Amino acid sequence: MSSRCGQGPSILHPMYMRLTRSTAKTILANRYRGDKLPENVLLEIFDAYRKDVELQPGYKNVWNSRDGWFKLAHVCRSWRRVVLLSPSRLHLHLLFTPRRSPRAAVLNSLPPLPILIDFSAETETWTNKEVNLALAAINDRSRVHGIALRRSYLEMVRLLKALSHPFPGLESLEIRPTHGNYELHLPAAFLSGSAPSLRQLSLRVVAPRRLSPLLSSATGLVELTLTLRVLSVALPEAWFIADLQRMSHLRRLELNLDYYDTRNPYPTMLPASAGDVVRLSELTHLFFRGHRIYLQALVVRLGAPLLQHLEVALCDGSRHSFPIPHLCKFICDAECQFTEVSLGLADQELRFCAGTSSKSLVDVQPFTLAIPKPVSLEQLGQELSRPLTTVEGLIIAWDGAPWRTDSRLQKDEWRGFCKCVPRVKKVQVPAQVACDVARSFQHGGQGPVLDLLPALELVEVFLVVGLDGLYKSICDAFSPFIAARRQVGHPIRLLWTFWRQNFAGVWYRAEST
Repeated sequence: MSSRCGQGPSILHPMYMRLTRSTAKTILANRYRGDKLPENVLLEIFDAYRKDVELQPGYKNVWNSRDGWFKLAHVCRSWRRVVLLSPSRLHLHLLFTPRRSPRAAVLNSLPPLPILIDFSAETETWTNKEVNLALAAINDRSRVHGIALRRSYLEMVRLLKALSHPFPGLESLEIRPTHGNYELHLPAAFLSGSAPSLRQLSLRVVAPRRLSPLLSSATGLVELTLTLRVLSVALPEAWFIADLQRMSHLRRLELNLDYYDTRNPYPTMLPASAGDVVRLSELTHLFFRGHRIYLQALVVRLGAPLLQHLEVALCDGSRHSFPIPHLCKFICDAECQFTEVSLGLADQELRFCAGTSSKSLVDVQPFTLAIPKPVSLEQLGQELSRPLTTVEGLIIAWDGAPWRTDSRLQKDEWRGFCKCVPRVKKVQVPAQVACDVARSFQHGGQGPVLDLLPALELVEVFLVVGLDGLYKSICDAFSPFIAARRQVGHPIRLLWTFWRQNFAGVWYRAEST
């Protein structure tokens, strides 16, 4: 076999270059003349098969199990030769789990492939045998590329001691203690304080005290997930921002910052630290859950020009106003343009969702902010005026249910927000608040406000079948505005969409009129 077999796509006959993944699966399923095909063609077929597996959940575990490359390697000698001589191209790893021992006899006939250790399955307890299996796999440190451990606090402590050594090839690490409220304290020599190859890091419920040496060395991180318990008197912001600044390739950041202090139920508002803005030039996805002061401390110092996805959930039991300006400036600096906005109204919070593409917010919600009240809808619109200028669709709903909302609409707040979305062509509202929306287009006894939503063409009202009593009152409420817009040559259509619940309790769209 050519030495270039594992170095990338070979130059093939055009007939083979047109090979699709479905064709690859057919050939593999039927073992169709596999021993007659050239080895470079077989490699292309195998890689097409791998890419098809890559689309499945748990790709690495599936591909490195009996249903992945093991299956290919045991068809015939020719196939086995192609597979084992192409470990880089075919992403070959040895996967060790509680059910697959690193001492298995079959491994003796395999080359020294990189190792993946997955002991993340949820089980009540481990036997001593399973713990020893995990330790045996971890001890082959030069070959370990991935580790996932999900165990109880006491079981995890023993495993962490085995990680107090260098792992030069480690690319992925997930540690998640379970079955307890204790935070995990990393050993002082965790990974020997160095992780030069680490690309994915997930640490759940760990103490932040010994994180900085590890994060400062993990400059190649692409994905970072942290769940930390922090105090208001010791925010991790200073060292954390400095460590983030070194992660020039970071694309996904998830932070769960739990405030934990029984003496003071709410952290004290601290001034944001001064300093230059740290630009995470490749960050596209940011997830944050925690108190508002931690969010403020971060977004004041961070910039993400390529941000595509943002999810913020504030765990804030206090009644202070939300620090909108800092977060909104962070969003505006990303230079994103919203196409559709959904406002979820509830008694305790406002759920703001914004889309940035032609896809419906039902399918994807790139920007989601769960904001505890009190929050000013008008101020939110003003602070986000730049990305809101391109919005063409506006929805009022809650929790994915377009026919309902849990709170009434404040007309002045709604009117102030609408001034920030002048290009909206379509408004969708539940029947519960449709009259509030209609009255927001009236200015006292002075008649309809014609310059509010000047591009509006359609108002769609979602009504549950059986609640027909609202129909007439909603029509009457919109009638003056519709007549006034028709008179000035900008007609508006009122569309009714009825929802019905079937015997299984599932809601579905019945009809539109």
